[in-house]
Amino acid sequence: MKFLEHDIVKGWDGENNSGMVQISECLNDIMAPKCTVLLIGTGATIEQYDDWPQVLQSVWGCSITYLEIFESYIELFKDQKYPIIKGDVREIDKILEKSYDVILWLQGPEHVSHEELLPTLDALFSVCNNGIMCTCPWGSFYDYQEDINNNKYEIHIQKSTGILIFESFS
Repeated sequence: MKFLEHDIVKGWDGENNSGMVQISECLNDIMAPKCTVLLIGTGATIEQYDDWPQVLQSVWGCSITYLEIFESYIELFKDQKYPIIKGDVREIDKILEKSYDVILWLQGPEHVSHEELLPTLDALFSVCNNGIMCTCPWGSFYDYQEDINNNKYEIHIQKSTGILIFESFS
């Protein structure tokens, strides 16, 4: 099965969504059969927790682990199927006991300050074997997200994150 053909991805309007097409191309470059994947952030709902792993396992047969900082989310998902490591992505190189083939930080970079972003990406690269994929909101639509479920880590610290990230690398 291919990424864009998965029912969950179709539900995200994958084939008609240029962002999903780009994500598919990126994943095809970094994923391999039976690779190890670290997903950063569980999300607040069972759908958020479960959708990406289902797709990744169906397409590549990979093993999934989560990194999560918010105690309530860890408690919510502790008895589910994917292991969770408690910790802050900004300190990932001090937390992990092993490296992962692929790290996916989906809808994540906007949650750390601009000054912390490049050091965090460097730390991610130090614990990753094949590749890292980050996604974030583009433009100002999500600039004003505050905490969700009393989770201060859900706040979008960076504004117009996608633009700032690309400026960081210029």
